[in-house]
Amino acid sequence: AGPGYGNHEMQVFLDERELTAVTTTSTRWTTKNVVFRAAAGTYTLRFAGIDRGVDRASTLDCVSLKAVHQPAFGNLVANPGFEEGTTGIDGWKYFETETTINYGQAAFAHTDVWVCSGDAGITQDGNATWADRPHVGNYALFLQRTARAEQTIVLPHDGLYRISFHATGRDTKRSVVT
Repeated sequence: AGPGYGNHEMQVFLDERELTAVTTTSTRWTTKNVVFRAAAGTYTLRFAGIDRGVDRASTLDCVSLKAVHQPAFGNLVANPGFEEGTTGIDGWKYFETETTINYGQAAFAHTDVWVCSGDAGITQDGNATWADRPHVGNYALFLQRTARAEQTIVLPHDGLYRISFHATGRDTKRSVVT
């Protein structure tokens, strides 16, 4: 394990608009909440790692995007905990090419997949290389270096929205695979 593996920077976008930048600096799950205004329409929600010339990674879980004043719409993100489409993963797995993580049942106002590229993958509960365990459930998504994960979403009306998610860095005391 190398020093500083836990520090990773990533950005969150709605189409090309940056909603927030995050630096994961520890192996403790932290929650990020951002409120923003947007018009009704179809958008791409994207998490993108930033390359600072070193091998760094973040793990994501529990992604939520909700209308602030219309809670009845529920979470507009499909497969927010990366649990669906992960059968056959034991421990952790890099996606070898651009990969879609399918979601079993599409709900109101969103499509049914995450599209991942670069050094992205899934980690399972108890994995020794990434986070100790997902924040919720059995799986979480990791983004290493400049990896990306994105999903097409539909915002049903003009107004305020809140995106929240849990993120953590890679554990510096565990084995690291590059």
